[in-house]
Amino acid sequence: MADEHHMGEFWDERAREDALYFVDDRMAYGAPDEQAFWAGGEEAVDLILGELGVSLSGDETVVEIGCGVGRITRALAGRAREVVALDV
Repeated sequence: MADEHHMGEFWDERAREDALYFVDDRMAYGAPDEQAFWAGGEEAVDLILGELGVSLSGDETVVEIGCGVGRITRALAGRAREVVALDV
């Protein structure tokens, strides 16, 4: 249990430090570009669905596990009827 508590504290500190960078470390540290960050969610969904050979018609219910700040959830919400997002 102590390790779980430590891990939670570690990621809380990273979120306070530079949350967008620690979600997507391809971004510049300390210089958040929110527009690029959210657009990256769209790009990630395109990549994931393409790799899986899956397309969404807009009528699906999609489950996202590990949603974090919701970057991919937001992109999925524009493509599916409903998104259930869980963060572990």
